[in-house]
Amino acid sequence: MPSVQASLRLSLKNILFATDFSAASDKALPYALALARSYESTVIVAHAVPPEPVMGVPMEPVPESFDLEWNRAQKRMNSFMTSNPLLDIPHQAILQQGELWN
Repeated sequence: MPSVQASLRLSLKNILFATDFSAASDKALPYALALARSYESTVIVAHAVPPEPVMGVPMEPVPESFDLEWNRAQKRMNSFMTSNPLLDIPHQAILQQGELWN
């Protein structure tokens, strides 16, 4: 009976790196980058901006241009995405506002 050998090489096309821009997230980045280099993967950097607190009086949503937390997150994401460790690896960013599970 001929021996059949299956290829069990793992393939990782995309690696999701969720960050809150904290020191703990920064410490996890080298692991995501090592995997990306090893598997020639794309790193997808994701951050969720918490929703606005619930107000007792119904109000219109704050326009993004006036939302300080959103503007701060955009600046942090832009800075993060142009950092040296990411430059040699395919990468993209996802920045959304809302609950994390969304």
